[in-house]
Amino acid sequence: MAQTNPFHCMTLCLMPAVFAVYVPMCAPRVTPSMRPWETPMAQLWEKPLDLEARDLYDGPWGPERAPDPHALYTFVAKKQHGTNPGVTVTDARGREWSVKQPPRNDQGAEGPVEVVLSRILSAVGYHQPPVYFVPSFTMTDATGTHTEVGGRFRLKVDMLAKRGEWSWQQNPFVGTKPYQGLLVILLMFDSSDLKNVNNTLYELKPAGGAPRLWYVVRDLGTALGETGRLTPKRSDPDLFERHRFVNGVKDGYVELHYHGWHQELLRRRIKPFNMNGERYYTFVTKNVRFVVLDSDYVDPKQMVWLDETLRSSGDDWKICYFHHPLYSDGGRHGPQVDLRVLLEPVFVRYGVNVVFSGHDHVYERLKPQRGIHYFVSGAAGQVRKGDVRRSERTAAAFDQDQSFMLVEIAGHDLSFQAISRTGTTVDSGVLHREPRP
Repeated sequence: MAQTNPFHCMTLCLMPAVFAVYVPMCAPRVTPSMRPWETPMAQLWEKPLDLEARDLYDGPWGPERAPDPHALYTFVAKKQHGTNPGVTVTDARGREWSVKQPPRNDQGAEGPVEVVLSRILSAVGYHQPPVYFVPSFTMTDATGTHTEVGGRFRLKVDMLAKRGEWSWQQNPFVGTKPYQGLLVILLMFDSSDLKNVNNTLYELKPAGGAPRLWYVVRDLGTALGETGRLTPKRSDPDLFERHRFVNGVKDGYVELHYHGWHQELLRRRIKPFNMNGERYYTFVTKNVRFVVLDSDYVDPKQMVWLDETLRSSGDDWKICYFHHPLYSDGGRHGPQVDLRVLLEPVFVRYGVNVVFSGHDHVYERLKPQRGIHYFVSGAAGQVRKGDVRRSERTAAAFDQDQSFMLVEIAGHDLSFQAISRTGTTVDSGVLHREPRP
């Protein structure tokens, strides 16, 4: 009688389990579902013409629809799907809310993360449902009235009807810049949940307007931690900070630092910056001309382009930014004098107002040099403590903690604010530009 091969039996036993695990992850080919000229782009994304006025706190649905954290909510049902606990409740106005609460493990709460990403997506033009964050709330159910751990509150509104799901792999927008931009934004925040079940197709029925479709990515909470296929950690800023965003560029495509499911959405699909291979560019926002340079390699071609760009610009403000500073009191690197010899005469000739740079991991504002205001803001990712060597050119400096800048232009005034990691304002002021004759 022939002996049974135990390894053969083990293989047969294991195969069904492996097959069951991987079959759900087999995805269709990534391809657009209609021809490019027929793409209804407004169903996915609309250009944010009022970007500076968008509400990042209450979002596009506004404070008038926000949940009242002090109200009494009535229990309707327990959440029946997903990995996080939650409930459906109604408030005193009869409005229905889907509440996603934090899990009972160390994976991290999704609620705050989901609302943050929702605000970012809506600010830059992607459609989002009305979601808010409430830390805790009071709920009444069959057992009485008690305080519940809060989370993400999503409002059910009559004008927004769910019509099903949509596929990352096959939809009208595959290959378009808004579609690729959506993926890049999600991965910028280490979003791991690129599942079709999280993509909702809504029908928007505005009062007095024609119904239209919205392609929406929701349930965005698996982010701000790490990417992975099984149980990636989320809502962990320290872990998130340690991860890179881009691994590099290979064969003309960006390789993103992503370890989750559906690599096919990204593999050989995202080109560098969508800049058609150029290393420098310019754009205009209202009355401000921005010029972005590649200070690693300032070749004659870039210099000719810079001269032509600034000479032809009649914009009120001309602002340049690039990596290496022309002026800096940072001890590690300091000023790039050879770069200054090349660029500063062009800046002066065509009336550049402000120049922003990094490289030195500190914050510094220089006194105006030949009529130009220079800033070094290189401490957002990492600070080099005690690195500023103050000189007669130093107007203000901060090298004790991480920092970033906020800049706003209104007419002839540019307001700036340097803010530390703890929220302290370490420098601020207003630069006034005299009107051109």
